[in-house]
Order: sequence, then structure tokens, then C-alpha cells
Amino acid sequence: MSFYRPPDPLFVGQPGALPIQVVNLGKRLSVLGNIKVSAKSGLIENGTSLVGSLDAGGYFTLDSLFTAEQSGSQSLDVVIEYVDDFNQPRTLTKTLNVEVMEGFIEPTPDPALGGGGGGEFPIVSGETTLQKIWRFVLGILGLDSSAPSNGGTEQPPIEKPISPLPQGGKGG
Repeated sequence: MSFYRPPDPLFVGQPGALPIQVVNLGKRLSVLGNIKVSAKSGLIENGTSLVGSLDAGGYFTLDSLFTAEQSGSQSLDVVIEYVDDFNQPRTLTKTLNVEVMEGFIEPTPDPALGGGGGGEFPIVSGETTLQKIWRFVLGILGLDSSAPSNGGTEQPPIEKPISPLPQGGKGG
């Protein structure tokens, strides 16, 4: 039991592949039972499988995913259960070691750089929903549906006060 290739770099909190291989080094056919991969700290996905019969020199691969909870050297226990030639239950156990690196930390935006340090930046558009729908219809018809440009800068619409109607007087 070993890795059939060196495992990819493993990081804390991110799943990484464990390319595990079992090879029959004997001179005759071996019938093996379940293979199980476990770790003391971390989560193993796809960690159990039935091996079955292996010809002399034959192999079985198990590609599990390991999500580590802490950095440093981690030990993985690989256990195969089988029944020997005398019909007695047996287990093969091997410990495989992997190195886990500290996970990547996403940079947090600086509040001094604009945007307030959190979330998405607001998009200012001087276009109403009805104008956007009209541009969509123009695009469907194959006409010019590009967004209006105001010399490279878009200004939000300005509200103008409603002037009162003149009162009274002379009518006709």
C-alpha cells in the first residue's frame, strides 16, 4: 500500500487527492475485502471501497479526497480486511504520511481604498429599467443597442422641482 504518484500539495480546509494504490506482490491470486482510509484530524471522502481479487503483480487504486483541519505532518491509516487461506479474518494496516501546508488567506479590502472594505462596489447607471428593456428589444432586432455614452461619464438623473401652474385670470 502506497501512493502511485506523489500526492498533490495539500492545504488546510481544501480537499486534496490521495492517489492510493494496493499492489499484489505475491506469486498467486489474492482476494481482498474492503479498503478503508482514515485520518485522526480531517475529513476523508470516498475512503472505503471493495478491492476484490488481485492477480500476481496486479493493482487496485483508490482516489480519495482529504480535507485537513490543521497544518503539518498528517498520518493516514489505510486498512484492508480480508480472509486468509485458512478462512481466518485478517487485516493489513499501513500508515501513510502527508504534509499539509497552511491554507491561503484571502486578502481583505482596505477601507481607505474606497469601497468601505466590504462587499461589492455599487454600479451607478443613469438608465431606467424601461430604457434597458428597450435596448434589449433593439438588440433582438439587430439594431444598435449599445449603452448611451455621455462623453465617458454617466451622471445620475437630476430631479427638477415641478413649477406650480399659474393661477386665475383671463381665460378663453
